[in-house]
Amino acid sequence: MKFYQFIILLRPYHWLKNLLIFVPIITAHKFQINLLVDGLVAFFLFSFVASSGYILNDIADKNFDSNHFFKKNRPIASGSIAVNHAKIFMFLLLVISLVYAYKFDANFFLSLLIYFIFTSTYSFYFKKIVLLDIIILAMLYSFRIVSGSIALEIPLSFWLIIFSLFFFLSLACIKRLSEIIAHEDAKDKKLDGRGYLISDKDLITQISLISGFISALVILLYLRSDEIKVLYENVNYLYFLSVIVIYWISRINLKAIRGEVHFDPLLFAIQDKVSLGCLILMLGLASLAANPL
Repeated sequence: MKFYQFIILLRPYHWLKNLLIFVPIITAHKFQINLLVDGLVAFFLFSFVASSGYILNDIADKNFDSNHFFKKNRPIASGSIAVNHAKIFMFLLLVISLVYAYKFDANFFLSLLIYFIFTSTYSFYFKKIVLLDIIILAMLYSFRIVSGSIALEIPLSFWLIIFSLFFFLSLACIKRLSEIIAHEDAKDKKLDGRGYLISDKDLITQISLISGFISALVILLYLRSDEIKVLYENVNYLYFLSVIVIYWISRINLKAIRGEVHFDPLLFAIQDKVSLGCLILMLGLASLAANPL
């Protein structure tokens, strides 16, 4: 049972977010076996370092999580794993991951170290600062793509960086919005440990929608650039991508307001048939644009 609790402590379901490491391969259309293998190695190393950050966050939030209706079941909050044992586990996991990362690629090692420092600072300080927390959260999402670029030595497009920042800012807002909605019926109108008020939900929703729509606009601007002509033979198919993004952002905000998104929009998306359908449709359109019938 204790071993299983350590697996839960890693939060492996959150590793799905680290698949963003493969985005540079997809957007650059470089599907060579060696790059895919290197991407897989980078994925697991990043995931272990990210899990070290989750453990540190759980240690820092032990008292808060113990009184939370959902987070109280986490191993450290519930007392299933002692804090000292969690610290040792986190230290070993982090050190082993960083050592292997250094052997894999020195620049990737630095990116992982920066990521861990940033997430640690976020856990202890930035997440308590209203609005700044969601900006940093968006940057941490985007940093996964940057780390993938570093590990695989694939240059990132300016358009991809701008798109990811606005798109993930929208998702970060949804994450915080879902927490506010879940706390809506509580007597205390302030979100514990975050600084947000229940009345802030309208502003957070507006920021999410605006950011999401700007990311759709970035797609349209990218389609007018010379850079895209190198990768796609017929860009006309890609104009529909912005429509799908607008629809999906609008829908997930609606779901969050209704209390149907539980804390993490990406985890919601992989369990939502409509979201998966949107992803498949987008990949299909990209394939048609690259290899028109």
